[in-house]
Amino acid sequence: MSSLNGSLWVAWVHDSLLKGKSFWTIKIPQDCTWGWRTLLKLREEVRRFIKFEVVDGKKIYVWHPAGPLLLKYGPRVIYDADSQLQAKVDSMLQNQCWVWKPARSDDLVSIQGQLSLLELKNEDKAVRLASTSGEYSCANTFEDICEKDQVFDWWKLIWFPLSIPKHAFIRWLAIKNSLSTRDRLAQ
Repeated sequence: MSSLNGSLWVAWVHDSLLKGKSFWTIKIPQDCTWGWRTLLKLREEVRRFIKFEVVDGKKIYVWHPAGPLLLKYGPRVIYDADSQLQAKVDSMLQNQCWVWKPARSDDLVSIQGQLSLLELKNEDKAVRLASTSGEYSCANTFEDICEKDQVFDWWKLIWFPLSIPKHAFIRWLAIKNSLSTRDRLAQ
């Protein structure tokens, strides 16, 4: 979703759900679908697997999406730069050169020095980083995101060769204390 190319769904999300805002900073709406809410809740987990390469600055926000500048220097630096939270990199460029107002803080001087080293050409892109195994794959990323649960001994009580699936499911709910009993329904 960081890049607008690729699928009709991504284009629809940008048009209907994001409406010009950043996926990384939008608040979770009360009336959104379960799937959209889940995606928004997973943003923090996903951040560590994505690196943003600034090339022309038209798609990437200065103070977001991965937020290293904002996280390192805090929101005060946005005020010092006379900028806005939703400012894109290209709003601070003119003829492929950085255009900054005079720095009002040491932090802003540091940022300006670091960003002046970037070469800008072509188009911005989001790059998936390798997981802890060293290679990128959906399976490896999924394993890195999921918490490693402890192994439970009671699974043999529920899932054995001759168990009836309906009864096994009810036993599993009972062990997890999730049966919809009258006292639970009264709550």
